[in-house]
Amino acid sequence: MSDLPADEKPDWAGWSKIFRDSVDEEVEFTNNHEDNFCRLAPIISQHLHFITRDYAASECSLTNIELHLSDVWDACIMAGKHIRGRTSEPNTVVVALAGLKTSGPLQRLSQRYSPSQTLSAHNADQSITFSDGRTFWPELPLFALTLIDEFMQHFHQPNYGAEFSFNLATFVGRLVSVGIFDGPAICILSLFREALETPQPLTTTVDIDDVTRMQSFEDRLHTLGQAIEGAS
Repeated sequence: MSDLPADEKPDWAGWSKIFRDSVDEEVEFTNNHEDNFCRLAPIISQHLHFITRDYAASECSLTNIELHLSDVWDACIMAGKHIRGRTSEPNTVVVALAGLKTSGPLQRLSQRYSPSQTLSAHNADQSITFSDGRTFWPELPLFALTLIDEFMQHFHQPNYGAEFSFNLATFVGRLVSVGIFDGPAICILSLFREALETPQPLTTTVDIDDVTRMQSFEDRLHTLGQAIEGAS
């Protein structure tokens, strides 16, 4: 996807479908190639740069930035699901997120800044939290909510797919390994809960229609093992 023109201050709602379509195209490309090479990582990195630029400029509304962030976090999850866990590719996204987390808080420039106002007072006035109460970038706003929602609403469903589960579990484990606990830690705890507390067959089975692959205790242990391996 081409660079967004900085001077037009675009409304992300108008770009969202274009971005999501480009993500879907890359996922289809990944699924159609045996080497499983995924090109989502550079797209994600590029848009994290766009978001940083828009946030710092102060001319883009937080609502607009949150919409953009939500799409990028969804793309991160898609990358985690579709890049095979045993490859090094997920590390590209993990390293990018770790870099943001350790970059320190980013202040927004304000056109209302007065030369007579001290810098410390100005920065205090510009302390901004997103709708989830997190700050930009150290707390990766909206990321934890997006990831937890994926696990709570979709990941543990029988039709999620074993390969997606293994890949995303590895991705989450790697996030924990670089110190990103907010979100991933809860997801790993949910893997323990599903493996130990949820009634399930011991080995893999299918339903009556032979379509939906039922998650077994064996599957869940494997998935949990992927997360632990990724975190180690």
